[in-house]
Amino acid sequence: MITQIDLKFKGNSIDTNLFINDLYKSFNNLNIHDFDNLKISNSSDLVKCIEISEYIYLSASLNYLFLGHFKINDTFFDLRKENDIIYILFFFDINQFNYPVENIIDILEKNSIYFLKKYNFNSLQCTIDNGNLDETIFNEKGKGIYYKFYIKS
Repeated sequence: MITQIDLKFKGNSIDTNLFINDLYKSFNNLNIHDFDNLKISNSSDLVKCIEISEYIYLSASLNYLFLGHFKINDTFFDLRKENDIIYILFFFDINQFNYPVENIIDILEKNSIYFLKKYNFNSLQCTIDNGNLDETIFNEKGKGIYYKFYIKS
């Protein structure tokens, strides 16, 4: 069974300040691509950089991610902004949890909806690693096509 999960969020009016301030303390190895001489010394610098940029791509490993009230360790984080749309990707392995797969997916879905609303994202999609629309486990509307296949594999 594939245990790596991609959790993707998209939005054009997210609360960047709240979002980055909540994540910043767990950043490990932050990389900002396509910027020369950019100095980020605190979360406010990063928020400003994201807000003023038409395009930005950054990635980081996170020591942990609080997805709602659910803690996920060792998460890869990717943020891309194109014009006014922000795309977020979290990548992690669900083997770190001691629950049956169906329970993990239900917990992730519930807490992803909370996360989506808290930061004002427009959409979310959970897929297997590098999955496409046909491999959606869940999204903001509920369980996806791939849900039943995934929990039975």
